[in-house]
Amino acid sequence: MAPLAIIAAAGAVMGAVGSLQQGRAARAAGEYNHNLLKMQARMIRDKAKQDEQQLIIGARKQVGSMKAAYAASGVTMEGSPMDVFEESLRMANMDALTIRHQGEMNARMREYEAKMARFGGNQAQNASYFSAASQLGSAAMSYNQLSSLNAIKSNTSNVPANAPRTTYNYTPGQSQYSNYV
Repeated sequence: MAPLAIIAAAGAVMGAVGSLQQGRAARAAGEYNHNLLKMQARMIRDKAKQDEQQLIIGARKQVGSMKAAYAASGVTMEGSPMDVFEESLRMANMDALTIRHQGEMNARMREYEAKMARFGGNQAQNASYFSAASQLGSAAMSYNQLSSLNAIKSNTSNVPANAPRTTYNYTPGQSQYSNYV
């Protein structure tokens, strides 16, 4: 086997192995990012739930303070004051639902990003298989070409030095080649 063929084959094998390792690394990175983004989604939901609860507790405290202030001033809890309390609680509930909704939307976005990270890692690994196969196929073609060249060289080196050589000359304007031995 010719040294060039050995070098070409070794280079192709190293390139193929490198492609496969790169694919495995990309898949591992995709999996890591997937897990990280899923954890962030859980944290976003937990934070939204806490914010929602704190808002409701704060609204109830505020309404309680308002009731105490109204009672201290001699206002009865009927009619307009009661409507104000109910409206305050209703608005606090709407704010709480908005917090919950925004938290859920942000968490879902992170989950989508997690799926895309995993998908990207898997795609990179699949692409590495094709890259490795392509490199090995190219090496086989190069090896075949180098082997063919070596076969031609070895066939011409067996021709004796004193063997007659035939040369052909072409002269423009003539319709034939002239043969000189």
